[in-house]
Amino acid sequence: MDEWPEHDRLRYEKEILGFYASGHPLERYRGRLRELAVTPISELESKGSNDSVRLAGILVRLRPMRSKKGERWAIATLEDMTGVIDLLVFPEAFARLEPRLFPDATVLVKGRMRPEESGMRIAVMDLKPLEEALPQPAGQLVIRLNLAQVDAGLVERLLELFQRKPGRAAGWTTTPSSC
Repeated sequence: MDEWPEHDRLRYEKEILGFYASGHPLERYRGRLRELAVTPISELESKGSNDSVRLAGILVRLRPMRSKKGERWAIATLEDMTGVIDLLVFPEAFARLEPRLFPDATVLVKGRMRPEESGMRIAVMDLKPLEEALPQPAGQLVIRLNLAQVDAGLVERLLELFQRKPGRAAGWTTTPSSC
């Protein structure tokens, strides 16, 4: 029998055990989250009331509500690799963001710290799928060398560097040129 794809395996672990056992869905984004200046949930205690924050995580629960005026809003629970926190999606934001609010969505959240009786929560200002928020890979970089003027050692060192540090581009090739 074939092994399950990682996203299915992790989803089943969470469903059956209540937690991820063999990994975390955000693990594949770990290095790229630094580029987005994301604050881990476990570090939010160092932030003050009304401070702006950027979080990345998985929406694990969504509770739609109605205000006294009948406006729709929601309380959502966001989980990252370090913890969980409640998000408050007030009516104005809820009207804009409702199509993006669903369980298991991997999202980038911009919001403000908000102290509540039940603890600190985040008032959501914006939310988008994490894939949309990540910087896109570089298109193409062309490096041309005149091999008549470059020693073989430099070419080998460059090839080794490109293999060791491929970046986010899809791949690389070497092409002989008459230039």
